Amino acid sequence: DLVQAYELDTPYAQAATEKYRKLSWMGPCWVAARIPDDVEARNALTFDAVFAGVDLPQRPDLYIPFEEERARIQTKARDLEQLKQFNEAALVESVLLQWPEANAYLPLMAPAQALTVLIEKDSARIIALVELNPWE
Repeated sequence: DLVQAYELDTPYAQAATEKYRKLSWMGPCWVAARIPDDVEARNALTFDAVFAGVDLPQRPDLYIPFEEERARIQTKARDLEQLKQFNEAALVESVLLQWPEANAYLPLMAPAQALTVLIEKDSARIIALVELNPWE
């Protein structure tokens, strides 16, 4: 999910590590978020999501470095050929020619439209964010 600074829930932002309390002046900051192991905390997260609209992406106190989720990212990464199911094949080919090191993708929910995050699967390195529909 793409989360903008104004969407971060302030009480939870205060509980975040120092790294995630400051806004980036260098553009987007890629992070992962981990669902709490504690049952009560997980239930509270569900309650907040349903009744307050504050879900995992808006909870900077649950953010962790993107690299810590490398294995999960690699598992969730999708084959680039799937993009041709949701976009014109010629468009997909044209975009992928610009990013030859990309060999997998992840969907990204953004406020206006869904986007595609191209990655290098072995390292889970983000290559580019492109305007291809990642799903129907």
